[in-house]
Amino acid sequence: MAAPWAVLLLLATRGSTLEAYGTPAGAVVLAVGAGASVLAYRLMLTIGRLPQEQRVLR
Repeated sequence: MAAPWAVLLLLATRGSTLEAYGTPAGAVVLAVGAGASVLAYRLMLTIGRLPQEQRVLR
């Protein structure tokens, strides 16, 4: 989950990358990427949730 953002941070050390993401279109790309990351993380948590076991003694 963090790997694409780590790569983006490494690329941000270059001036051309900062120029590309400094435009309105670049901001949209970052926003869509952040939204996709949050959605994927929530989906991963939902799929990986263990089922609740029913209690035997009440």
